[in-house]
Amino acid sequence: MRRYNYRISERRWLHRWEGDEPVNTSSVIYAAALVPEQNRGLGMENARLVILADVFRRYAELSCGHIKLALLGAAPESVKHARALGCIAQQLVQPATAFLVEARDFAHLSRDVTRDATLSCGRLFGAQNLDLQTVLPDVGADALRLALLFLGPPGRDLHFKYENLGSSYRFIQRLWRLAQTAHHKGTVCLSELEALEMRVKERMEQAKPHTALAALFGYINQLKGVDQKTIAKLAQLLYPFTPFIASDIMSDLGVAAGEYDHCRNRDNADSQCDYLSQHKGPN
Repeated sequence: MRRYNYRISERRWLHRWEGDEPVNTSSVIYAAALVPEQNRGLGMENARLVILADVFRRYAELSCGHIKLALLGAAPESVKHARALGCIAQQLVQPATAFLVEARDFAHLSRDVTRDATLSCGRLFGAQNLDLQTVLPDVGADALRLALLFLGPPGRDLHFKYENLGSSYRFIQRLWRLAQTAHHKGTVCLSELEALEMRVKERMEQAKPHTALAALFGYINQLKGVDQKTIAKLAQLLYPFTPFIASDIMSDLGVAAGEYDHCRNRDNADSQCDYLSQHKGPN
């Protein structure tokens, strides 16, 4: 069985996402306010802020349609490096956003930005000398996203854990093996999947992506085999966190892999979009 080639996947989907800008461009923006850095790229602390904004953006898109991602205080190099993480962003040119991710200690840098909701984050320590462009080729963007998200609550000061990179990489490979060996027919436990989806929804609305991931990890790691309908649903739930491999799995199974989940009832989208105004992160 072939291993998951994240480099090919990343090239494929980045090219597609950059060309998939809707004709009727949404005015809704999710943004990350970057902290000052010594280098001109994107350090791990800022990478975490950008990834958090992108995760909540992609999650909201499942019910609300296209949402833009923007960066405040970003150099052109930062926008380019954010792209490598699956975060197709632009510089924030207007001081207004629906959802803003900011570092609590640097909140004064984004005080002029009006926002409907704020995710106030702690600092990330222990990764100041870690170069993003050195790590990505070894583990891939999805594994790095997981490693940063799974560190702990966004609102707390956290220390980077190198072992998270290895465990996240192994999880990606295990997920790929499950998808490649998924059988066409089997018993789909809808009640378990619906309960899992509800736990993910509740934890995301509480601004706890790390616990949403814990629920997904726990469910997937106990699977010995899976049918295609189950793995497709799991890929949809993982899409905000690991967009590359989730898009690959859904594409292979013929499930829509875009930002908007067409399998949902569109009539309920307006009520689900209340998430934009109701969500409040920890302060």
